[in-house]
Amino acid sequence: MSYTRREFLETTTAVGLFELSAITMALAQPAMAASGNVFSGVVPHATQYGPFLATVVKGRLQKVTPTAADGRPTEMLTEGVLGRTYDKTRIN
Repeated sequence: MSYTRREFLETTTAVGLFELSAITMALAQPAMAASGNVFSGVVPHATQYGPFLATVVKGRLQKVTPTAADGRPTEMLTEGVLGRTYDKTRIN
């Protein structure tokens, strides 16, 4: 018997074999906020400026920390990502 990827994920998620990862939780923020749940934690992520750990408190990005994999983090990573995330000029 063979399963498609979709069938496998639907079945295993339905029976609770997998917990939601931090990334999944962060991506689900709009739905979670609407239901009253707000994520806090550290989420690994990356941009064109490099990989980083995002510290999220009550659904808002608070801190960007470069990972050890990024030998030369730039200001655009360490300060730019945080500064631009909630800037009034950002198009959502």
